[in-house]
Amino acid sequence: MTTNRPLRVFLCHSSNDKPAVRELYQKLRAEPWIEPWLDEEELYPGQDWNMEIEKAVEAADAIIVCLSKGSLTKEGYIQQE
Repeated sequence: MTTNRPLRVFLCHSSNDKPAVRELYQKLRAEPWIEPWLDEEELYPGQDWNMEIEKAVEAADAIIVCLSKGSLTKEGYIQQE
């Protein structure tokens, strides 16, 4: 079965890794067949960000988990995602 919509990709990461993930986001966004989701691009003030992130994860076709030494030892939302 084929679809005419872009591949939805959720980028899971620690805030410490934001610079590298921003670069990955820009590279993915340059591909017309990929629709990446990055929190700072998709979340707006006043939104329930827990709910929006959950919806984005559920709607994703693929999830890229970006791990670094810092994200492995950090406790927070990355483990929940």
